[in-house]
Amino acid sequence: MVWNAAAARLFGFTAEEAVGRPVRELQLAGVSEAEYETVRARFNSAAPETYESTRHTKDGTPVDLFVTTAPMFDENGTHVAKIISMTDISERRLAREKIRASEENLAITLHSIGDAVIVTDAAGLVTRMNPTAERLTGWPLVEGIGRSLSEVFHIVNAQTRARLDNPAQLVMARGEVVGLANHTLLLARDGHEYQIADSAAPIRDQAGKITGVVLVFSDVSEKYRADESLRLSEVALKSISQGVLITGADQLIVSANDAFAKITGYAVAETLGLNCRFLAGPDTDPLTVAMIRAALKNTTAFDGEILNYRKDGTPFWNELTITPIFDPQGVLTNFISITRDITVRKAAEAAHAALEAQLRESQKMQAVGTLAGGIAHDFNNIIATILGNAELAREDASANPPVLQSLDEIRKAGSRARDLVQQILSFSRRQPNEKKHLALAPIIEESVRLLRATLPARVALDAHCAADVPAVLADATQIEQVIINLATNAMQAMHGAPGRISLRLDTLALDAALADAHPGLRAVYAQHAGRVARLTVSDDGPGMEAAVRERIFEPFFTTKPVNEGTGLGLSVVHGIVQAHEGAITVESEPGKGTSFTLYLPVAESEDGGASEAPPVQPAQAGAEARIAAAATATGQRILYLDDDEALVSLMKRLLARQGYRVSGFVDQREALDALRADPNAFDLVITDYNMPGMSGLDVAREVRALRTDLPVAIASGFIDEALTTQAAEVGVRDLIFKATAVDEFCATVQRLAQTVA
Repeated sequence: MVWNAAAARLFGFTAEEAVGRPVRELQLAGVSEAEYETVRARFNSAAPETYESTRHTKDGTPVDLFVTTAPMFDENGTHVAKIISMTDISERRLAREKIRASEENLAITLHSIGDAVIVTDAAGLVTRMNPTAERLTGWPLVEGIGRSLSEVFHIVNAQTRARLDNPAQLVMARGEVVGLANHTLLLARDGHEYQIADSAAPIRDQAGKITGVVLVFSDVSEKYRADESLRLSEVALKSISQGVLITGADQLIVSANDAFAKITGYAVAETLGLNCRFLAGPDTDPLTVAMIRAALKNTTAFDGEILNYRKDGTPFWNELTITPIFDPQGVLTNFISITRDITVRKAAEAAHAALEAQLRESQKMQAVGTLAGGIAHDFNNIIATILGNAELAREDASANPPVLQSLDEIRKAGSRARDLVQQILSFSRRQPNEKKHLALAPIIEESVRLLRATLPARVALDAHCAADVPAVLADATQIEQVIINLATNAMQAMHGAPGRISLRLDTLALDAALADAHPGLRAVYAQHAGRVARLTVSDDGPGMEAAVRERIFEPFFTTKPVNEGTGLGLSVVHGIVQAHEGAITVESEPGKGTSFTLYLPVAESEDGGASEAPPVQPAQAGAEARIAAAATATGQRILYLDDDEALVSLMKRLLARQGYRVSGFVDQREALDALRADPNAFDLVITDYNMPGMSGLDVAREVRALRTDLPVAIASGFIDEALTTQAAEVGVRDLIFKATAVDEFCATVQRLAQTVA
């Protein structure tokens, strides 16, 4: 046996102690017989071997050895000995155990970690994969190991679908941690797609050399979808035209969009953390606010309209919808409010309501006017009969003063009734108006002279007319009636108290803004845009409540005591102004007086509006008529036709006293038959207009057919422009208003009778 110094150091036996002793005592103390037999068989084997084995030192300490054996042969080839070389590998085995334990721990870690992990070598080939990586890539560990990372880990850009670089290659090239690009999409082997995130890092040995790459990634698809949904929601929130406001469960603002900022004037940053109550203002409806608070408290929806205020203090109407938002467990998380600025719509609705009210008022006044016109016709027949018979009776009772006194009272009452009918006809626009180019200043000055004679001394009256007011197309008598009615109303409203009435005339440029501010001017603006004459009659009297102000133009509406007025004055004014295509507005408050303002279109030209057919002139009035009536009749023959028998009887007696020979008829056919029997038997025909069957115009046509030179006059309870035009077309000489004074009526008859050839 040879026992060198290295063996002595390894096992603790010197060469002297070792030589001649059995191997079992030197190295294999304490081993079993079976193990010993295995070692002895290897010693006796003629084959060379290398193996690892555990032996024991002199003191019994185990030693891990790497054993190499080589046989020795004599010259005959006989196996005679064995060279055994042993190396202590205890530290190497210990390191190996540590590595094995570390690998076991790594395997456990890789299996338990939630993220996916793939490990590659320096060439980019997969060496390890954990279960999460297997699931996401679709590659089982046994199939993935040894494959290129690019094959197992197939990634593309989520938006462009372009393939991305292998992260292992990037790590090897850069020698540093590499983060995956945004929008990285993993295409799994089984067809699934996963949005992934995280990074790849180099693995280095003790010398710092990169020996591989560890790739750690996770499935962020749900988070990506949530983030993308939030991003799209934010984009939608910014682009939506309606204001959107999101508040927390505590009702404090957490988000708002640009449309909300535009509507309210507040920057989005200014609103965050505020309660929505900051939009309320002085005219915000407290009941609506209470309803909103109740909806928020009860976590119910609200849908309604509310007046809010912008940052600059201007009000705006807000159509508001509030909806509570709950999480999957039913817990309130937010309120979302949708707000729409409906200020323009509300203004349009208000204007529409005002126009509807104006239309209803106009329709009501037209209906009443039609009724009034019809009633006035019958009244005029009655009044004419009363006044005519009163006049005849006065002549018969000229020597009886008490009777004359009674008849005078009857005549006065009849005259008052006639004036009332005139007002009714004016209101219903059945009075003819003679519109001419008219300067308003002289009319106002004349009206002021008349008014000063009737106003109490305690009421001051002043007038101011601008010098440059152009002419208007108007009827002078009706304009004067308007001025006197308005001034008289103002005087009566003062109830004897001291005060002032002012008349102001100037010119105004009528534009769209003014028409919008006063709905009554819209029709004037539509037909006569430009300058208008403005006449204002104002007083410093007691003023009117809103309820009274809304009804002042209604016929027969009055605030005066019984027997102090008919309530037709302002309705007549309204009718006259509308007949002149103008408008009238009123401003009044209790204790602040009243102002009526008339707007009349400026005349376009001096000859504008002239009629091609010359209009028939109504009966003469005043002194000229009375002078004509004084003439003595010379027995002219008159045919008088009216369906009212009492009126026919009156006219026969009245005209007979004037020296005429009168034939009266109540039936049109009988009258025409009498004329046919002897066309030259009459010098003048007077016929009523409104009769059953044939009208006065029909009768006039028949008369003209029988005898073209026979004068025909039509008597009517109302005379309008249509009747005037139609009468001229059929050759009627004159129109006689039935309720006119007796002397004026007789003067008209006298003038017509004298025209007989």
